[in-house]
Amino acid sequence: MIICLIPARYGSKRIKKKNIISFNGKPLIFYSINNATKSKIFDEVHVSTDSNKIKKIANKFNALTPYTRPKNISNDVAIDDDVIKYHLKKIKKKISYLCYLYPTTPMLKSKDLKNSFNFFKKKKINYMLSVKKVSKETKEKRTIKLFSQKRNFQSNFIDIGQFYWFKLDKKKK
Repeated sequence: MIICLIPARYGSKRIKKKNIISFNGKPLIFYSINNATKSKIFDEVHVSTDSNKIKKIANKFNALTPYTRPKNISNDVAIDDDVIKYHLKKIKKKISYLCYLYPTTPMLKSKDLKNSFNFFKKKKINYMLSVKKVSKETKEKRTIKLFSQKRNFQSNFIDIGQFYWFKLDKKKK
């Protein structure tokens, strides 16, 4: 099973209700749900939220909201790792691939999700993130923590915060 998980908490501090503010006439989260659906990659598109309002919007656009996310992983210090682990524990389904797609990516295209997934499968890797090459090259190394594993990468790439892919059948849950 291939799942898209979109985390969408209600309590953003910098931009109030950012996941559901209107962008080009639609709630911002619509674009992530729509692109996931249009890509035709996923068996299910899930939204993890602490908000009944976000649940209603997500359901309107055919995303599943199987539970209400607890407050301890819906605050400013909550980390994605905890949201993913909680989701996997709650839904109890055999998932081969998980795409963790942020709800604030209206410029992302469904073909980008499809192409990234095809690349991910072809390379037979366990996780992948969306990155952008930056113009200044340096020898400095940066560390990123994904699913409790640290990995180094050259700093001429930066995480652009759109999506992460995980192969789960080899992962500890």
